[in-house]
Amino acid sequence: MVAAGCFSFHVVKALPFMIATGGTFRLYGPPRSMVEDNNDLGLALNMTLPMLFFLAQTESDPRLKRVFWGLFAITIPGIFCTYSRGALVGLIAVLVLMFFRLKQRVALTPIILLGIIIIAMFAPDQWKARIDFRRKEATFDNSAYSRINSWKFSWNLAQDYPITGGGFDTFTQDLFDRYAPNTQDLHGPHSIYFGVLAEHGFVGLGLYLSLVVSCFLSLRKIIKRANFFNDDVAAGYARMFGFSLVGFLTSGAFLGRAYFDYYFTIVCFIVILKHVCFSAWNDVDVNGWATEEQAA
Repeated sequence: MVAAGCFSFHVVKALPFMIATGGTFRLYGPPRSMVEDNNDLGLALNMTLPMLFFLAQTESDPRLKRVFWGLFAITIPGIFCTYSRGALVGLIAVLVLMFFRLKQRVALTPIILLGIIIIAMFAPDQWKARIDFRRKEATFDNSAYSRINSWKFSWNLAQDYPITGGGFDTFTQDLFDRYAPNTQDLHGPHSIYFGVLAEHGFVGLGLYLSLVVSCFLSLRKIIKRANFFNDDVAAGYARMFGFSLVGFLTSGAFLGRAYFDYYFTIVCFIVILKHVCFSAWNDVDVNGWATEEQAA
């Protein structure tokens, strides 16, 4: 609730501005924060969206339930107003996955349809021009070429330094002169995957991805045992954090935020959830636990 509320607060604060301007201006986070950039704010809101949906589903207080439903509804246009195409890709991935993986898709459907209608009817021309991939050079504009250049640089550098990579201070002009196809186009990694590859090599990327895989395996184990103990709340939390990770991994494919604070916060949430759930289930029914292990 704290994590979701903190990021939702920025959307609530910006809502009058979004309505008054018709979404013609980009939405940014607080200055000198980890979400100051519009892309980073969109990434964080994608990770927050599943939390708001889960809290709206499970909250027993009717007033808080309405608050969370409202926050969930306004966070979607908030993501659109960041004008981040990476965030838009992540939003689509999260909503599609939630729709097909959750039993509560009936509650999700009207909100998705309403969002599509609002975008089709009221989206400003600036937003349509940035998001419309049908326009000329939309797929390969300057931003796309910069990404490809940075990705090739990362790959070329990792070929020479597969074990250690180039270190944290890798995206410099000196190294771009050696490894980038376009040496004049100096940019950051534009991807969590290529960023880690350039800075830490194939070994570092493997370790980074192993943490991601470990999180999903833990969530799967929690859901499996939660179903055995009929613990819908624990299973809901596990699914919620899984969707948040999908938002990070999908949007992060086009954003250079490999060390995003919010991502590591989600990892900590998963560790705590696993510890709390396993301790509670052990206390409830030791015999049932043994039966579950035999069934598995």
